[in-house]
Amino acid sequence: MEAYSKKRRLVGTKPNTPVPPPIDSDITEMFSMLEIQATFWGGDRRSSALHLERMRDCEIAVGEIPKEFKDIRDAWRMVFPILLRAIHLRLAQSNAGTPLSSDAKLSHAPMITLAPVAGDAQHAELRSVLSQFRQWASAFEPFLRRTKNPLVSTDVLKNVMTLYIYYLAAFMWAASGSANRADYYRCYTKELCELVRVCKMMSDVNDEYFSLDIRIVMPLQVVAMNFRHRALRKEIIGIYSQLPRREGMWDAAMVIKVLSWITEIEEVGLVDEEYVPEDCVATVTGLKVDAENRTAVIQCLQGVRGCPGQTIPKENTVYW
Repeated sequence: MEAYSKKRRLVGTKPNTPVPPPIDSDITEMFSMLEIQATFWGGDRRSSALHLERMRDCEIAVGEIPKEFKDIRDAWRMVFPILLRAIHLRLAQSNAGTPLSSDAKLSHAPMITLAPVAGDAQHAELRSVLSQFRQWASAFEPFLRRTKNPLVSTDVLKNVMTLYIYYLAAFMWAASGSANRADYYRCYTKELCELVRVCKMMSDVNDEYFSLDIRIVMPLQVVAMNFRHRALRKEIIGIYSQLPRREGMWDAAMVIKVLSWITEIEEVGLVDEEYVPEDCVATVTGLKVDAENRTAVIQCLQGVRGCPGQTIPKENTVYW
């Protein structure tokens, strides 16, 4: 698809040359969603150069964001490449110098806890991504206002709120890519509360137990794993416990086990702290899932409270 799109752009610069028809937007959105899910699950070992190329392609695909979206499909179409741009920015750094091997044995290291960006150029790129998200949110705001109308249909409400969840989670995840934790940690309490509120509302009105799309399982993980607001994380575990569902590659039953163990080891000795202190955060480095036997081996590095920079490796097997 990218090669075809590049060909269309190239042909479009030549006079008197017919431009091939565009790829159907439904196909583009479907493959974008699959790419997002695959990279968020982990195990993407493509070279840094390929990720940088995809990052630039996604930046071009966004195009100019209008002051106001006239059609919600335009809003859906634009949010995918903005998120993919952020994903490939971080994967380009993570996979730098990693050879591509077709027979490599991969464990799943969740994209949600991928290492932050490093370097001035990468941080400038991240700031540009966040700026695009803010422009998108401004253009999307009129749709949110319309959902407050008591006469709005349930289908319209679900569509708008699903996209709103998607944006909030994508923006929060992208913001957590800064190497300086002070840039985002403890900075987005209002947005985190809003994301959990809307996810809870949608879980109450949506009785699907399986979906190929990203709905609420992964967005809630972003709140719990990237920002570690303790009260919200406790609420999220409660939401998961009432949510026996699978969304794409994410099984709520597995996620709650992983999250519960991380919560257990991070909150030892904590009393009234709103967030988990930065120096005792446990970062997941590996997740080996055996779906058939419903087990997962979690590997992490946890900081030592009072000893900045010091970490201890930990491992646990969970069953669901």
